[in-house]
Amino acid sequence: MKILILGSGAFDTAIGSNFIPFFLDKNMGYSVVNLDILTYAGNLDNLEELENSSRYTFVKGDICDKKLVESIFKEYKIDAVIHFAA
Repeated sequence: MKILILGSGAFDTAIGSNFIPFFLDKNMGYSVVNLDILTYAGNLDNLEELENSSRYTFVKGDICDKKLVESIFKEYKIDAVIHFAA
């Protein structure tokens, strides 16, 4: 299954950035696409441990960009969404 996670890059102690490695560790049959705009509060350093994971993809973009979100659903065949964006 492929999960789209929204808003996991914000702040140093973000729930989303802690959730992704935990989720992937506990769910071997899943992969994650992480969509985040990375505003002033964004910090991808929290997810650098996943940089080389074949089960993790980061996409920089805005969840309000309908065409981008539709293209992610189509390209990655998303099964479910978890929303952490504020």
